Amino acid sequence: IGDLMVEPLETAYRRNLDQGLTGRFDRQSLKECRSCEKFSACGGGCRARAKILEGDISAPDPFSCRIYGVSKARRRLFSPR
Repeated sequence: IGDLMVEPLETAYRRNLDQGLTGRFDRQSLKECRSCEKFSACGGGCRARAKILEGDISAPDPFSCRIYGVSKARRRLFSPR
């Protein structure tokens, strides 16, 4: 990630945007989220939270779903089969 004793925070942050997970992650790969009517607003939510709470980095972020009023049952309805 970076060593703040060696480089400024902004430098480490920008380097990680290009090289880290978020820089390489394609939100269009979120199949379940992409089919949701709220996807353009939330973008699938937070990948770290999805991994922690759902066990899968590609899963919908349940916190974002709740903010946008999308229940698990509704997620299954919009989910591709």
